[in-house]
Amino acid sequence: MEQLLTRVALALMLVLVPLSASGQVVADHVFVDGFESAVDCSMELACAVPPSGKSCISGQLTEAGSGAAMRAFFNAGLACGEGAIGGPCNLRLTAYDAIAFASDPGTAPLATTGAIVDGCGRFRFTTIDPPSFGFVTIVADDAAGGAENDLHVPGATLHALGANQRLERFGIVAVRRDAVARWTISAGSPFGASSFADVGTILLQFSANIPAAGATVLRNGSTIAGDDYYFSDSNPAERLRVDAVLTSTGVNGAALVAPAGSPTSYSGFGGEPAGCTWPSVVAASPAGVVTLVRITCAP
Repeated sequence: MEQLLTRVALALMLVLVPLSASGQVVADHVFVDGFESAVDCSMELACAVPPSGKSCISGQLTEAGSGAAMRAFFNAGLACGEGAIGGPCNLRLTAYDAIAFASDPGTAPLATTGAIVDGCGRFRFTTIDPPSFGFVTIVADDAAGGAENDLHVPGATLHALGANQRLERFGIVAVRRDAVARWTISAGSPFGASSFADVGTILLQFSANIPAAGATVLRNGSTIAGDDYYFSDSNPAERLRVDAVLTSTGVNGAALVAPAGSPTSYSGFGGEPAGCTWPSVVAASPAGVVTLVRITCAP
């Protein structure tokens, strides 16, 4: 009985006083006992004010195809490397200057400190050098080598970032190879033996609070002849099935543009609510990479 009471007391302490992996009290983590029946992954990782001239980024990892938030297979309430296993803990996150990465994926990453990923798929770069030209790319890829661990292609997510900025609630994607295979096959294998990832693809996400159906991609202000592909999924969260006949976004508001290796201005027409216009975003995706670009309707 005494041992049971002690275990209950310890569990309550873990819930009431969140601890980091090092045992220090933190304000924005909920690391619970791995034997708990449920884990609360809803609490976000917040950014403190970064040092002068630096930035901070935090957010959530999701699967590009299923749209589901990533979770560890075991001990999801713990930090990766401190008990959480699988899922996001099998990935490596790296921050790059977006312009430099688009030109050369082998470019040196931005200097960062205090990086963390946990079993809930939450991440944070506590201190990061801001990119020279105002746009950062966070790349998610498999952490370990070998064919058995090669489940993802490099998935990049683009966002504006300046010095002294806190970028929070930033959703980034991991791109599974099997999702890319489904895109390629359902689109009719438009690149022969190559996949969407092989040729370099931009995954555009049109949204106005919710995914926007009926949007057609514009490149440099004009429609694209054959390089844009749209999804026929019935679930707004999923991006799995491409229909080569479609000419505008479906319920998930998403489109693929490939090949997309050169920096180009992308926008759209159609599907926007009254009073909104689709802004232009300059983006590129080198061969071997799928890059998520969000285009949000602004009144």
